[in-house]
Amino acid sequence: MRLISSRQTFLYKRVFPIIWVVSMVAFLGGGIASGAGVYLGVPVVLLVLGYLVHRFVISDLADRVFDSGDGLVVKRGDVEERIAFSDIENVRWWVYMTLARVTVSLRDSGRIGRRFAFLAPAFSTSGEIRLLIDLARRIDNARTTG
Repeated sequence: MRLISSRQTFLYKRVFPIIWVVSMVAFLGGGIASGAGVYLGVPVVLLVLGYLVHRFVISDLADRVFDSGDGLVVKRGDVEERIAFSDIENVRWWVYMTLARVTVSLRDSGRIGRRFAFLAPAFSTSGEIRLLIDLARRIDNARTTG
């Protein structure tokens, strides 16, 4: 099986939110201590923005996704599920800078739900985008022949 999700998912899901909150609280505390009340809205806005990004973009990511040849093996927490390509309804992705968030919709709800998302490896060359295009092509072939 080949890992097709980013190895940095743990950092984005677990480490970065802690660093973000601690930094913003320190920024807020420094502003209060120095009496710079006019700037106190900045860390509050950044805390809210960080929460929204984490809630809607990062928190639902699968921990690891593997390509097993004829399907995907998805791990999220203690749950692991094998999904055949023919059971996949749709694959979409969007790229932001060097990250690609891939969303996979399933025909039926499984142990991980009806939809899951993962981060593809960082895009440094066109090889990574070919990985996603090849994955979408193989899923499409499995749906039409299966």
